[in-house]
Amino acid sequence: MRSLTTSLALLTLVACGSTPEEPAALATFEPSAASDSLSARNAKTLGWLTTAGQPSRSDLEALAASGTRCVINMRTEEEMSGVEFAEAETVEELGMRYVWLPVSGAESLTDEFMAEARKALSECRHGGALMH
Repeated sequence: MRSLTTSLALLTLVACGSTPEEPAALATFEPSAASDSLSARNAKTLGWLTTAGQPSRSDLEALAASGTRCVINMRTEEEMSGVEFAEAETVEELGMRYVWLPVSGAESLTDEFMAEARKALSECRHGGALMH
């Protein structure tokens, strides 16, 4: 269920993050094969957006070096409790912006959540983003 909810959220967020007037928006930023160098599970890059499972500290360093400027974390506090480093602080130390939009299930996908997600994607699209 968790992966279905996350997939639905990712698809919705990507759709909300661009407008019909900007079909080339995904092509405005192309990290140098960012997803190819990540150890995070299921890493995929499409234009300016990379999606993946939980990144490691070295993944975040590689993303920052590729020019990625934003990390959008959709994991819950409970899911983050097993991560062995402080992700928000690491992201900010690397000069990237950190946005935390936890998704705990379909009930998380409220109008307020979608508005925050659209705003984050809009602000991050010109510098590249990792969403996990």
